[in-house]
Amino acid sequence: MRDGSAVAAISGEKTSFLDREAGPGIHRYRITAEDSSRRSFPVTVTSLPTGVPGTFLRGDAKDDGRIDISDPIVLMGHLFQGTPQPRCLDAGDADDSGILDLTDVAVLLWYLFKGASLLPPPGPGSAWFDPTPDDLSRGAGIRRRT
Repeated sequence: MRDGSAVAAISGEKTSFLDREAGPGIHRYRITAEDSSRRSFPVTVTSLPTGVPGTFLRGDAKDDGRIDISDPIVLMGHLFQGTPQPRCLDAGDADDSGILDLTDVAVLLWYLFKGASLLPPPGPGSAWFDPTPDDLSRGAGIRRRT
């Protein structure tokens, strides 16, 4: 069951299930196993799907699923050398200011090398939707050196 509605009946030899109809959002799954007249105790799983359009990891400007030194390098290349913009501008907005600028590079470097506090949501380990409304998803809010 997903969020209280039956989703699928899966045969016993299956070890996984991909719910292609879940869509964005948090989903709760209740899983029970049945064998003839016996039924297992239910297991409840909460899912925060990644890879759903609109989800991202704050600071992952390179869009490779992790935050490392390549992310501030991608941002600096875009801001100062005119390289292509990050696929997800919100991911590059490390300080969640709504503007892609040198501060984001500094925040990422501070995070990587000084162990600064976690990046704003959706931060490491929690790829998700942007909880802060801004214009970055429409390509606005970029500050480049001129």
